Formats: sequence, structure tokens, C-alpha cells
Amino acid sequence: WSRQPAWSPDGTQIVYTAHSRLTNATQIWIMGYAGQNAKLLTPRGPTYWDSSPSWSADGKTILFTESNGGQAMGWLMVYDFGTDQATHLRAGSVGNHGRYSPDDLWVAFESVNVANSTSTSYYLYFMKNANGNAPIQIDTGSVLTFDPAWRP
Repeated sequence: WSRQPAWSPDGTQIVYTAHSRLTNATQIWIMGYAGQNAKLLTPRGPTYWDSSPSWSADGKTILFTESNGGQAMGWLMVYDFGTDQATHLRAGSVGNHGRYSPDDLWVAFESVNVANSTSTSYYLYFMKNANGNAPIQIDTGSVLTFDPAWRP
């Protein structure tokens, strides 16, 4: 099965999450606008599950979540078409459902309070789209905030 489709900024490609029958994991795929030329972008094997892909506005990268099996919280990953590689957006930091801002300068995502290891609450964060930048928590008054979206 496939899910979570997202159109490329120029409308020529679709990135999506697909379930692998061989590994029982989800991976990130890309295909042409009419379903042609499907290509696996993240051949991570059965250990890592990839989901929630989101295009950058310039179409050069895809932000996605990678988790270790069934764990609820994963890591923000970036697939770069220039290098044909996926890397951590912020090494050592957890986050799900990352979304680029319309100008690609910021990233919004959901995460837990890593300072409190017993907390199961989700919070929204944003940070500058560059390595080494600290996330900033968005206080919504709720302990169950998730699936961020940017206003156009």
C-alpha cells in the first residue's frame, strides 16, 4: 500500500510513502506525475521506517521522518537530490512530521520534551533550516499538538 503523497513544487513528480512486503517497513518513493518511473529513495532495510515526506519549495530536498521500527518518535531526515543521500537534519534530536516553510528558511515539526523522559506529550517546534540551530517550542496551551502546517 502507498500513502502520504505530496506533489513536487513544479508538479512533475510525486513523493510518497510505500509499505514493503519484503521488509514490512515503510520507505520513501518518488514517481512521475502519471505514475511512471517509480524509484525508491530510501532503501533502509527492515530496521528503519520512513514516512511523512515533504518537498522543499525549491524542489532540491525532501524532509521526512525516520523511526526505528514501531517507535512513535523518530528523527527528521533530509533526502538531497544533489547528493542522492539521506541525512539527519539535526543529529541526536527527535521529531516527526517535519514541514518546510514556504521560503525554505524554517522547519516546523512535532516532538516530545526531551528534558522530561517520562513525558508522553507532543509539542510543536520550529527552527531555522540549517544544522546546529536549536528548536523553539511553540506554546499552544495543549500537551497534544501535532502535524504542523505553514500558512502560505
